[in-house]
Amino acid sequence: LLEGGEKGLVDNFKAKVSKSDPTTFKSNGKEYPARDIVAEKDALTLRVRLVLVDTRLYQGVVVGPKDMTSSPEADEFLKSFELAK
Repeated sequence: LLEGGEKGLVDNFKAKVSKSDPTTFKSNGKEYPARDIVAEKDALTLRVRLVLVDTRLYQGVVVGPKDMTSSPEADEFLKSFELAK
């Protein structure tokens, strides 16, 4: 599902993936599969975190110039995702 989510996102934006790292997302004492993706199209960079929780796929997306998407603020935004109990 994470691969399908990545493919759909990239196909939608017509962007080229430059980085795709499998990772995990921890919340409420549980660990879920996730993927961090960086893709580029023209002058825009997309940073995406996909998180698979049971049957739901969550997406956190930051889109903008490369210096903005690689900023500490973009890092904090993507890290701010939490699951409600």
